[in-house]
Amino acid sequence: MSDVPAGSSEAAAPAAPPARLTVEDLKSWLRVTASRIAERADELTELDAAIGDADHGANMRRGMAAVVKAIDAANGADGAPALDTADALLKKTGMTLVSSVGGASGPLYGTFFMRMGASQAGATELGAGALASAIDAGVAGIVARGKAGAGEKTMLDAWYPALEALRAEGEDLAAATAAAASAAAEGRDATEPMIATKGRASYLGERSQGHIDPGAASTAIILGALADVVAGTAEAPGAEVTAAEEPVAKAARPQETGTAGTAAAVEPPDPAPSPDSEEKGSGAADSGAAVGIVLVSHSRALAEAARELATGLMSSVSAPIEIAAGLPDGGLGTDAGAVAAAIERLAARPGNRGVLVVADLGSGIMSAEAALERLGPDTASRARLSPAPFVEGLIGAYGAAGIGLELEAVAAEAAKAAPAKAAQISGA
Repeated sequence: MSDVPAGSSEAAAPAAPPARLTVEDLKSWLRVTASRIAERADELTELDAAIGDADHGANMRRGMAAVVKAIDAANGADGAPALDTADALLKKTGMTLVSSVGGASGPLYGTFFMRMGASQAGATELGAGALASAIDAGVAGIVARGKAGAGEKTMLDAWYPALEALRAEGEDLAAATAAAASAAAEGRDATEPMIATKGRASYLGERSQGHIDPGAASTAIILGALADVVAGTAEAPGAEVTAAEEPVAKAARPQETGTAGTAAAVEPPDPAPSPDSEEKGSGAADSGAAVGIVLVSHSRALAEAARELATGLMSSVSAPIEIAAGLPDGGLGTDAGAVAAAIERLAARPGNRGVLVVADLGSGIMSAEAALERLGPDTASRARLSPAPFVEGLIGAYGAAGIGLELEAVAAEAAKAAPAKAAQISGA
């Protein structure tokens, strides 16, 4: 029998881990994750430098900073909607990441959180089983967006074992999240000897061996933060990172890794420049009665040059072209929010006959796919993503749109571009 008087601080037992995650717990998870990624952004970038674009840490620090800012703003004051359900919070997180992170990690993690939230509509608490179901839905979103699988040296090599470990512990939330964090760390380490077959790292072939995948590393950080929040051992988020401290986005190589990171409260970059559309020549497009084209590229200069080439080669016709390329700070990357806005502007033009989206590299395609999912039903039904190569597809689409063809015909002309080029080279 203890001699310590009841009610004294020494008599208080440690708080038991919660059996369910509340919305406030989920917010704490995101804040702690953001803080830890900010602290380890350089480490993530070093991992990415070995097999990717050397910007994973900076990109995701910026993205999670925007998430923290969104959470802070959504407090129900001044008419702002309060994020008071799990689905509202997680969907907001996903949409923020999609709109603020260049490269593949934005669409991949954005889709993860949006699918996670959509699986828990109206929920205000998540037990271990519901959490496992939510993460399962999120991982399925990563698979759908990235077209990857286990063993390909991506973030999935951390998510898959983590999900299996989470399910194995049943309804013990503390044990489940701890097991998931441990399994994610093991999955992260297991990527080191793998040969990458997806994303930018796949370009290196066997040279990708001997390096940990950055996305698997950030996955382990995210799940480690979750386990510590549940256990009550997570540190309070550190001091905010200011916008001035955010490194300028790299402008050397396009972003293409299947990775993901995070951040503390960094100011996101200013919104993208105002609409950038172009019409030249005469014909159907002069009244807006044409299919519009959106160019999605990591490089604004590349997109502008492609547009100039297409309009210069076919100056006798015209069709509206919108550019959704590069990051607002001038760096390389893609922004699904900017893509969606460009599609919506073209779709709103009088007489618009639909919108064809032409993208360059893999993560540009992911951003375009994420943008299409954000559109309203009417606009989405009139938009298509072309599988055609960037320059050849644009030229085929521009000519077809410029003479007033309908969307499906314009898409078909764009798709013919690659076989036509191959035939010309082969002499067939």
